[in-house]
Amino acid sequence: MSALAQVAGRGVALVPAFLRDLVGVVLEDACVACEAPLAGVVGPTCDACTGRLASTLAAQRCRSCSSLASFDGSCVPCSATSRRLVVHAPREHAGVARDLVIALKARRRVDVAEILVQATLADARVLDALRGADLVVPVPGDPVRRRQRGVDHASLLASELVRQGRELGATARALDALSFRRAGERQAAAGARSRRQRQGGRLRMRWLRGPLVKGRRVVILDDVVTTGATAREAAMVLLRVGAAAVEVIACTRAQGVLVDLPSSRVTP
Repeated sequence: MSALAQVAGRGVALVPAFLRDLVGVVLEDACVACEAPLAGVVGPTCDACTGRLASTLAAQRCRSCSSLASFDGSCVPCSATSRRLVVHAPREHAGVARDLVIALKARRRVDVAEILVQATLADARVLDALRGADLVVPVPGDPVRRRQRGVDHASLLASELVRQGRELGATARALDALSFRRAGERQAAAGARSRRQRQGGRLRMRWLRGPLVKGRRVVILDDVVTTGATAREAAMVLLRVGAAAVEVIACTRAQGVLVDLPSSRVTP
């Protein structure tokens, strides 16, 4: 029995969470999607699931919101409105793509981030958006859930997107610019500018990040977009501090009609 296996089987409760997760990844021998044996396979998915993930890239998607229901390049809701915040999400939140997102968030399988980002960057529009950006800003997770999971999956995905993007000619860098407002935080205790940034939402600009965002072209990164409510809030916070342009990249797109999205100073 290997040393790692002995650690995993003895005194598990005394081993730090991050080390238990590492042990679990090393000892993992089943595909995270279909649970087929991974004998001789390098990575979190078997060859069959890797192939299915690559083949699910949808050609017919709305140019604005990445909805599966599209007509002449735009879905009906986007055709009827002047939405200009573009959401690039090349895969439906289903099948292998959904399994990978769940494994990352719920099972702490940090090793799926690489293949998930690689699959996302396989879409030409995603890559073009990344190449045109200065910053990649992850959508922050709820701090309580993040502590429970022990993994900041959004920052992990952002770092991986930047790393792989550089190999493909992108120069954007990751910046944790956003955070959740603390529970019970009083608006009156903040300055006028800070109150405007926080008005009506849960997200805020992190301390001293505003000047780093001002005048920059920003890509907001999320694992899954459904209605886009969180992406909208993130975009509004970034625009208020002077971001020059904002687009959204998401690994998957769940079925849901996007809420009204901001249009001021956002790329068409």
